[in-house]
Amino acid sequence: SSQPAPAEKPAEAPKPEWTADQSAQKYKDCWDQFNRKDWTAFRSCYNPAITVEAVDSGRPVASGLVAAIKDAQDFVAAFPDVAGAPQLVLASKDTVAGLAVITGTHGGPLPGPGGNPIPATNKKIGYMFGLVTEIGEGAVVKERQYADNTTLLAQLGVIKAPTRQLMASATTAPTVVLSTGSDTERANVETFRANMKAFNDRDVKTLADMNAADGVFHDYTQPKDFHGKANIAALGELFKGFPDAKLEAATSWGAGDYVVTEGTFSGTNTGAVPTMGIKKPSGKSARVRFLEITKIEGGKIKEDWLVFDSAAFAGQLGL
Repeated sequence: SSQPAPAEKPAEAPKPEWTADQSAQKYKDCWDQFNRKDWTAFRSCYNPAITVEAVDSGRPVASGLVAAIKDAQDFVAAFPDVAGAPQLVLASKDTVAGLAVITGTHGGPLPGPGGNPIPATNKKIGYMFGLVTEIGEGAVVKERQYADNTTLLAQLGVIKAPTRQLMASATTAPTVVLSTGSDTERANVETFRANMKAFNDRDVKTLADMNAADGVFHDYTQPKDFHGKANIAALGELFKGFPDAKLEAATSWGAGDYVVTEGTFSGTNTGAVPTMGIKKPSGKSARVRFLEITKIEGGKIKEDWLVFDSAAFAGQLGL
């Protein structure tokens, strides 16, 4: 007699695809866990193969889960009450970029320039922090941190430099925008690329035309924001001090009205740039990485946020 055919195993249901909304939520959850110093929960933020890079800080990349957690704990040891307040969160399904205000009190040793620890000053800090995370299988695989160490050290009184006053969180809940791959997002990325080309061509007229008359430029290495024509004037000054100034974009992507760009600035200092504290040209070249978030409305730049480490920039110029 014939044997009955074995029953086929039911096919496994495919895993639902990870979404931009989940990435944004993961980003906010990890900030919450960090702020609560809940290290057990915080571990779940990271993939075991995580790398954490404090861009241009001189600190080595933290590779692996143990090193990444220790990196966060070391900062908490220096600022026991530290907290990050996300202001803007821009998310695709595999990348999240955001800005957060970091506040705290310097209550423990902080690794300083050259590796020498800075003893507790008991002074407060408040500065803008840029964070980009790449997400895979529901956890962060790569993290890049952008911050201005000149601002941090000046707020602690370790160095003297014109810098921003202590910042405080401007909001209790961040603005969250999800990338959808829309035509508007693609057009905005092209607008930003055209703006970058105008910068590299030193085309001040085109730059002025592309910026909204009431636009605001937040360069967090500067004591104050630039408004409208003041931003274009600052660019003119920069071009005189760095005639070969060049911007290069490593990545550039859109989320709603926003464009997120990670890239590099390079140039040789042959003239004075008073707004950057350069009174006499050094004749040296510098190359630094930056995070820039640009809000574009009606084809014009309405608002721009720039975060990079001016301490690394100044060091390369010998300032």
